[in-house]
Amino acid sequence: MIYDLEVDKIGENTPYWYVRKNISDKQNILDVGCATGYLGAYLKRNFDLNLVGVDYDNYYLKKAAERNVYSDLIKLDLNNFDNELVDYVSHFDKIILCDVLEHLNNPMDVLTKLSQFLKDDGNFLIDVPNIAHSSIKYNLLLNKFDYTPFGLLDETHVRFFTCESLIKDLSKNNFLIKDMEFIFLGPGQFHDQIVDYAKYPQEIIDLIENDLESSIYQIFTVFESSDLDFETLNHLNYRFNEFKPDIIQKKEKYVGKIDYNPLKSLEDSFKDKEKIISYLNHNIDEKTMIVSQLEKHIYSLNEEINGKAKIILKHENTIQNKNSDINRLDNNINRLDNNINRLDNNIKNLKLVISTMKNSYSWKFTKPFRNLSSFFKR
Repeated sequence: MIYDLEVDKIGENTPYWYVRKNISDKQNILDVGCATGYLGAYLKRNFDLNLVGVDYDNYYLKKAAERNVYSDLIKLDLNNFDNELVDYVSHFDKIILCDVLEHLNNPMDVLTKLSQFLKDDGNFLIDVPNIAHSSIKYNLLLNKFDYTPFGLLDETHVRFFTCESLIKDLSKNNFLIKDMEFIFLGPGQFHDQIVDYAKYPQEIIDLIENDLESSIYQIFTVFESSDLDFETLNHLNYRFNEFKPDIIQKKEKYVGKIDYNPLKSLEDSFKDKEKIISYLNHNIDEKTMIVSQLEKHIYSLNEEINGKAKIILKHENTIQNKNSDINRLDNNINRLDNNINRLDNNIKNLKLVISTMKNSYSWKFTKPFRNLSSFFKR
């Protein structure tokens, strides 16, 4: 799945709209799970910010860098990180995790570790999918819990939340909720979980549709670290699970009334499936393009490797020649050493002969004659 959006099309009833509402100029922002940098580009277009992005995928980091909106991009595996952000302790005004926590093994542990990088008055901005959405409820009644390439049951999701479970988890981990907003969508509006209402009795439809949380697709939350005890935090946080009239009005604005006509439901389902097929074809095209890019990159790397191999072979031949030269010089030195040793032995022998001759009787006996001979030569 390629996580990317057209930043110009971000509007109301999206988590990114609420992110924008909580951002101000001159702030330091950490964009966790920045993907291709679409949210960073959107924020940078609207605010004067210092943005730092983190992601675990090299492809995403490369694409994010191309947008030229981040002062720093860091490769980071949220399921296993240590000192990668050590330079940013108590640095950020906001840490954003949009569509991230549901992909993590221990999301609350990650939030706790990330909290050290917030300023004292800094906040987390997160959104998570709501597993209590009506489409999940309807499909569970038919024993269906099918993962999809995107949406509530994105095939990479490993953790799930409801409004209440999110509140309890944040309270247990010493976080105080400052605000909570809801993104409303009906079944199939995001084309991920299709519902055929013809398969359900009217009583079931009424039960599900009358539960306001059934229309909540995503939960956006602003929160901060707190020293309050769990009971106090849970009491303060739980007020966001009480739906007020303005929330009901918002739900009615974004979620249309259900048309229970079985034939129309089937027709809509067919159209939605066509949209999903179209989306999947587009996704396949994206994957094909990425594969093509990777193949080109691999070809380029192979060419580079072959070039390096030729250089290495050339150097190995040069070294081999130098080794031959060294061996030849070593042989010459050995011959010279042998000659010097032979000359030293000859000199010793001559000295011995001279010494023997000088000490001989004949040499002493003939000394007067040698002296006389020297006298006549003068």
